[in-house]
Amino acid sequence: MSAPPSASLSVNVACLACDGSRPCADCRAAGRALAASGHRVHHSSRYAALHAAAEGTYGFPACVIPLRDGERSVADAIVALFADARVAIAADNGAVLPSPLPSNIVTFPRADFLAGALPRAWLEGLSSPRDGAALNASQPHPSAVRADATRRLRAILNDAAPAPREVDARALLTDEIAWFHASGIGFSAVAVSLAGVAPGSIVSALRTALRSSDRVAVHGESCVIMLPGEPAARAQRIAKRALHGVRKQLGLGARATAHMACAACPDDGDDAAMLLERLRI
Repeated sequence: MSAPPSASLSVNVACLACDGSRPCADCRAAGRALAASGHRVHHSSRYAALHAAAEGTYGFPACVIPLRDGERSVADAIVALFADARVAIAADNGAVLPSPLPSNIVTFPRADFLAGALPRAWLEGLSSPRDGAALNASQPHPSAVRADATRRLRAILNDAAPAPREVDARALLTDEIAWFHASGIGFSAVAVSLAGVAPGSIVSALRTALRSSDRVAVHGESCVIMLPGEPAARAQRIAKRALHGVRKQLGLGARATAHMACAACPDDGDDAAMLLERLRI
């Protein structure tokens, strides 16, 4: 049995599939590898990790971040925002990464991340005297990435969100569009309504059925669900499942007719007015 590392770190495992409140199988696999090396694990969504880094509140000295093929803008954002952390990027395709990578960043196959196999040299480096010491939290960065991303940051957790009728769908879209331009991470918005049910009641019920990083706003007689990082097809499936949960929670069964419309950024545009037009139901 190997000895534990000389310094135990709190390592953030960021995920594309979950928000960390109930870690998915992929996250748990990566977490087990870190725990076996003697480190503490904090799970979160990749979205939340990037937002915290852009805001200057990211305090983890090390993190594991997945990267899909074609996400060059996200790769650039990671390099710009995580300069003070030891980062292991699990990439589908290493060609999307900038070259050369800074010394604080390593890359490994995303297939290994899904299997819970983190790069051995990186894990061993976390326990070295230089890397094991606590690193400073990210400080404001002069790049356009940070300036754009922090323009209108808002709380990630639902319990910090404003009351349903204080949330403005146009403002949420504007926030998310700014983040898209800063990070390259697109999103989908889904407008939903249930016949005979007040939008405020739907919003309250939806909040218990969605991830902590998803946002909901009343917009006229409908509700708009903001789903960061989700393509349109998956966003609609998420919205349908959420509405099923709303029906059960409100005791409606299937009798309340549902209406739904979806708009994706950037596929359907990157202008709030344009996206809201597509969300009319």
